[in-house]
Amino acid sequence: MPSKTGWLNKAGSRRSGGFSFISGGFGGSNEQRRFFVLRFGLFYYYKNEADFQRDIEPTGAATFNITECTVYPLPDEGDAVFVIEPITSRGGQDAVRLRADNETQMQEWLEAFEASGARPKLG
Repeated sequence: MPSKTGWLNKAGSRRSGGFSFISGGFGGSNEQRRFFVLRFGLFYYYKNEADFQRDIEPTGAATFNITECTVYPLPDEGDAVFVIEPITSRGGQDAVRLRADNETQMQEWLEAFEASGARPKLG
């Protein structure tokens, strides 16, 4: 049973597939709306909810083990924006910048990540 599922907007990237925090932002062609799943401590996404329901392989090449990540809001980036950042760069994963539809939805995701073992940002 998933810990949390739902639609989020992912900032665009230079890489094909996977997640990237390095480039891109929200708005226009840089933003991709995807169906995200947090289940058994893993975080990944699909193009749409139907693919998740049919148990098709996730779209993103990267899957985050949430216990090896920090998750925190980015208030300077706009409303309901947060980041998932791997603690180490093992596996070549970059952080991912996401935007929820509203602040309440973002808080629900942040609470689900914390309940799944995400680490707080220090400093």
